[in-house]
Amino acid sequence: VKKGLHGTLTGLLGLGMTLGAVSPAFAAQPAKDINGHWAEKQLQEWVNQGTLKGFEEGTVRPNQSITRAEFIALVNRIFGYTESAQVQFNDLSSSNWAYTDVAKAVKAGYVQGYQDQTIHPSADVTRQEAAAMIAKVVGLTAGQTDSLITFKDADRIAAWSKQGVAAVLESKIMNGYPDQTFEPQKSLTRAEAVVLIDAAFAKKTAETV
Repeated sequence: VKKGLHGTLTGLLGLGMTLGAVSPAFAAQPAKDINGHWAEKQLQEWVNQGTLKGFEEGTVRPNQSITRAEFIALVNRIFGYTESAQVQFNDLSSSNWAYTDVAKAVKAGYVQGYQDQTIHPSADVTRQEAAAMIAKVVGLTAGQTDSLITFKDADRIAAWSKQGVAAVLESKIMNGYPDQTFEPQKSLTRAEAVVLIDAAFAKKTAETV
């Protein structure tokens, strides 16, 4: 599955995607800043395949946060979402680069936006937001929220995200930290996004084979 996964991702992301404020270029050589990183293997695989773009100075910046719009765009490309819904959010104009991807995410059913008709495209995506989205993308059934009490910061996990968080944890798509915390409101990093989406795609692919 992994070999097929990376081959598919290469084709999907070959169209190009910006995952940082600086205009990125393909990292044709080993990234300068991932040696010894906990996600080094997966990051380097994505770099080698051309699925993860590095920055002009040859770095990947694995610990840099990823925005909601960037995360959504990456999910759309990897999972092949192409159909769009008609959307209207107060903080997202039709001229914004993220407009089309948000419309695809809404059509796919894994993004809804906030009650005040905003989508916060430039805000960092949090771990609980990412978990909730991925649970819907993969089609996971609601997780057993009682299992979340094992985390020291379980009370910080928002009620709307608990089933999604529990589902991705039960499916081993996402993990907590060694200190028994989940850090639900912590910004997702580029490395965490790679590992999370990689695991989610592999999970969905395995279930459909």
